Amino acid sequence: MKLNDILTIEQKANWVEIQTNRLSSKAFCIEENNKKFFLKIEQLSNSWSVSSEYLKVIALEDPYVIKYHIVEESNFRDFGFDNSLITLTDYLPQRIFLSDFFSQSNFKTQLEICFRFLGSIHAIHKKGILHRDISSPNFLVFEKFKQFFPIITDFNFFVPPEHDEIFISPEYLAPEVKGYLDYKVKSEIWAIGALIFYFCTNSFPFGSRLDGFSHDEIKSNVLNQKIDSKINIIPEVFQKIIKLCLEKNIDERPESLEIIIKILKKEIGWKSHFIV
Repeated sequence: MKLNDILTIEQKANWVEIQTNRLSSKAFCIEENNKKFFLKIEQLSNSWSVSSEYLKVIALEDPYVIKYHIVEESNFRDFGFDNSLITLTDYLPQRIFLSDFFSQSNFKTQLEICFRFLGSIHAIHKKGILHRDISSPNFLVFEKFKQFFPIITDFNFFVPPEHDEIFISPEYLAPEVKGYLDYKVKSEIWAIGALIFYFCTNSFPFGSRLDGFSHDEIKSNVLNQKIDSKINIIPEVFQKIIKLCLEKNIDERPESLEIIIKILKKEIGWKSHFIV
C-alpha cells in the first residue's frame, strides 16, 4: 500500500475523522479493500526529522504490537500542516485502555498481560528498536475468542534537531536522560517501571502534571524521593519489578527486560488462564 493511493480525493471522501480535539494531529478511520485502517497525520516541525527506526517497525510481525503499514514524511497540505508525519496502522474497533483493563482484572490476568507486552518490548529491543513513548495511552487491549490481549501502539519516530531536546512525558522520564541521544534501553526500562506503577496504583511514582506538578518538580522528585512507601500496598511481585525498573543508578538498572520476564514467568508458573 502506498501513501499516494490513499491521499486521493475519492478516498478522502470516505474517511471518518475520529480525533478532532488536537491542534497538532488528525486521525481518521479509512477503508481499503474491505479492511479498516487507522490513519494519523501529525504536524512535523521544519527542524525535526523522522528516525530511520521506522523501517524496522514496519517490518515487525508481533501479535502484541500494532501493525504499521506506512510511516512517511509528507508536505501534503490539505490538513493545515506544511510538513507532516503520516502513519497508517491496523484499526482497532474497540479501544480499551490497558490501564482500565488492568485495574478491573484479577491478579493472574495482570501477571499474564504484563508478561505478554513486556515480552514484545523485549523482542523489539533485541531488534534495535526503542518505542520512545512508553505511556499509558499507548497500551491498549483487544478481545479475541473471549480472551484479552495487550497491544502496543504509537511509536515515537520524531528526532529533534538539537540532541539536548527530548520528546517524552516527564512522568516516564529516567533521571539520566537529558536529551535524545541519552535515551537507551535502560531509559525505556525506567519508563516501563513508571507504567507498571501507574497500572497498579492509578498514580505516578514521582507526581504528574495532571495533579498540578510542573515538569521541573517531577524531575526534582525523581532525584530526591524514594518509592518504597508508595508501593507497599501492591502485590510483592510488582513491587520487585518496579524497584528494579526505577533504580536511579543506571549502572544497577537491568540491561534488558529479560530478568523482569523471568520473574513474571516464575510467578505465573505458566499455566495460562487469560480470561477475565
